[in-house]
Amino acid sequence: MSLSPRWRARSSIVVCSLLCLAATPVSVDGAEAWDGGGAPPEDAVWWLAAEEEVEPSPSADVEAEPAPSRDELRLGDEPAPDDEVEPDEDEVAPGIDEDDEDGEQDPEQDLEQDPEEQPEEEPEEERPAPGPSTPAVRSSPIPLGSVLVAVGVLLVGAIALGRLLRRRPHDRPAASAPAMPLRGTIAETAASEDQPPSAAEVPPPAEVSSAPPLQPVPSVSEVARVDRRTLDLLLEVGKALIDSGDAVSHVHDVLRRIATVQGASHVGIMVLPTALIVSIPEGDSVETEVAPAGQQGLRLDQVDEVVRIATAAEQGRLTPAEGIAAIAAARERPPPTSDRVRVGGYMLLTVGLAMLLRGGVLELAVAAGLGVAVGALQLASHRVRDSYQPVLPVVAAFGVAAAVFGLGRLLPQLAVFPPLVSPLIAFLPGAVLTTAVFELSTGHVISGAGRLAAGMLRLVLLALGILAAAQLLGVPAAEVTTATTTAVSVLEPWVGVAVFGIGMVVFHGVRRASLGWILIVLYVAYAGQVLGGLFFGTTLSAFFGALAMTPVAMVVARQEHGPPALVSFMPGFWLLVPGALGLAGITSFLDEDRVQGIDSLVTMGTSMVGIALGVLLGMVVGGELTAKLMGSARSHEPADV
Repeated sequence: MSLSPRWRARSSIVVCSLLCLAATPVSVDGAEAWDGGGAPPEDAVWWLAAEEEVEPSPSADVEAEPAPSRDELRLGDEPAPDDEVEPDEDEVAPGIDEDDEDGEQDPEQDLEQDPEEQPEEEPEEERPAPGPSTPAVRSSPIPLGSVLVAVGVLLVGAIALGRLLRRRPHDRPAASAPAMPLRGTIAETAASEDQPPSAAEVPPPAEVSSAPPLQPVPSVSEVARVDRRTLDLLLEVGKALIDSGDAVSHVHDVLRRIATVQGASHVGIMVLPTALIVSIPEGDSVETEVAPAGQQGLRLDQVDEVVRIATAAEQGRLTPAEGIAAIAAARERPPPTSDRVRVGGYMLLTVGLAMLLRGGVLELAVAAGLGVAVGALQLASHRVRDSYQPVLPVVAAFGVAAAVFGLGRLLPQLAVFPPLVSPLIAFLPGAVLTTAVFELSTGHVISGAGRLAAGMLRLVLLALGILAAAQLLGVPAAEVTTATTTAVSVLEPWVGVAVFGIGMVVFHGVRRASLGWILIVLYVAYAGQVLGGLFFGTTLSAFFGALAMTPVAMVVARQEHGPPALVSFMPGFWLLVPGALGLAGITSFLDEDRVQGIDSLVTMGTSMVGIALGVLLGMVVGGELTAKLMGSARSHEPADV
């Protein structure tokens, strides 16, 4: 059946009206109805919550007066006082959120309250504004007497350095001049660059020819034979320098100068901490040799001999055959003292470091006894197979820690840090870590990262041994960094420097003539560290120690009986003890004292970076001083850090 147009229009109007009514909210007791779709209106939130959650009160059977409608409230009609119903305790008042268990009032309801009835807010506690920190010189724990001694040491060192620089040329040691005429045309050219010709050697003006003299062209076999001997010399010298602990950048420079003197300036050299690669072109082919290195450590007396051989090879005073034989003899050189004397030297080394750590009489006695045991273990380790070498740090650390912690239980006044760290000085990788940072700062990323990983692994092995002993005896390993010490005297660390240097010379077999020079370098390094710690804190003190030590070590290396700078640098690195800080940090970190461990590790990292930067800056100053001291003569300036 069809509808007429009139009914169709009416039907459309009715449908539209119903739709409009369905979309319009309806007021129910002051709240708007909500169909459940979307977010509920604000006026309906509390009403819906009260309807669903509030239980009826016991007085619900009493018939309550109807609440005024919204229109009545809008007209301003207020309900009579008699009609007011006291709210029940269980009834939820408007403006209170039912989900809030504390019954906090709605913020909009707070605004409608009388300002006089609102509680006064308590004033917030005023925080003091951050002010300037206390200067390090005012909060430094360094005694005044130690500061005065440091100033005196630096003044004496500056005066002695000035006297060395004012020496006349003929007072310089004869060892700096070539001992024999240089061989070959290229060697003669290098010698002419090093020393100006005398008046007798300069030809008359009439005999001077503008054309260079003709030289015989060597045959192909002679060139190959010379290159083969040069290649062997470069390999032996390079491996010996790497085993000495020298930085790869300096080893590369030394080998490059030796190759130039030997007539092989076209040689290709790549130096790594564990390998040496040398290539020499031969016509249409290239001869390359790869040699492992860094597996056999050398004593300081052997390092002294190796550096002198390398210096002679740089100056062309050694043939390749002579240089190879000299390096082999230096490697096979026996210790200059007996094993008993060397163990006594290690005991002095341990006691000296314990004095530097401000240990008391009891700590020094314990360190001396443990130093004898660890020194004997060090000498016996050379007869152990290479496969057992990585276990020695763990064994040494476990034995020393067990003894110290056991004595700590019997003697509560014993401070564990000095007698625990000082006997392990030979295992601490302070020099390795500092050399790693130096190589990283100079762009040798592979070598620096490798040394850094090896040094950190050594610290982890030592820390594992200490933690094992602590777990066995039930002693918190974190006490390693929290124990307090009582120094015997203000001068104790300064006496400890001398004891440390003497023990270093005896244990490592350094020439006795070098003892005085090594002590000068050590005292200057420690004095610079003390003054740096006074003004800039202990974290940056190592930078000033390295900065003061480096120029002195380079000038001392130019003296007749002075040790090479590489020999005097190593005791200086052990004196600045970045490895001791790292051992304490890793031990605390593994013992779940994360804050103390991270703090010690950050201090260790800052000390290593400071030492590397101090050496870099000190090398610049030392290079100018040695140039002034030795004129145009070349020097073996080590970059062993």
